[in-house]
Amino acid sequence: KPILKDINVDLLIKFMHRVEERTARNQAFTLITSLTKLVPSQVLPHMIDICTMAGESTIKQ
Repeated sequence: KPILKDINVDLLIKFMHRVEERTARNQAFTLITSLTKLVPSQVLPHMIDICTMAGESTIKQ
């Protein structure tokens, strides 16, 4: 489990904010889902950003 400390959720969130490609954004959401199961304490502080991006993605689609 030591590798889990090296996960950079901040970088993934920044990527999700900037990416416009729908497929890449969906894959990022899938990755966030997996990370939430593995390291919820690292994802939890970003939940508002994640929910905002999910809403924006839904509106764009």
